Amino acid sequence: MPYEDDFYKLTNVVGYTGDLIKREGSLYFEDSAQNKYGRITFGHSDANNNGRGTVQTKQNYKRKNMFIDMKRFEYTLDPIDNITAKFREGKFKTKVQIEYEDGQATHVSRGQFIKLSAKELGLNRAPILYILSHYPDQKPNRLG
Repeated sequence: MPYEDDFYKLTNVVGYTGDLIKREGSLYFEDSAQNKYGRITFGHSDANNNGRGTVQTKQNYKRKNMFIDMKRFEYTLDPIDNITAKFREGKFKTKVQIEYEDGQATHVSRGQFIKLSAKELGLNRAPILYILSHYPDQKPNRLG
């Protein structure tokens, strides 16, 4: 049985990073009634990072697209205030999604977050269903 199949479904898709057609990136899910979020990572060069992330319960969870310098970014995951200060100083070059809880950065994506409207969700139905069916298992590394 697929991991968290009742959560990882088409109706909970909110957006993606990367390229759905090339099948490289992450597909993001939210269930506001149950206060949960998660993502399926696909096409990652680290095979242990492909699959369904552990479903999390929202506690002051937010995401935003920001410009960062990927070569100089320290993956210690600075508090979002530090990242915002660096952003204001003009030190960033690549636009990526940063997820954070309680003001602490928890994940930096490979690309920017693209929110899907209901119409866009319909237009992207085929690649989304492909991803759902081809990544039924929880990520081997158990990360989000």
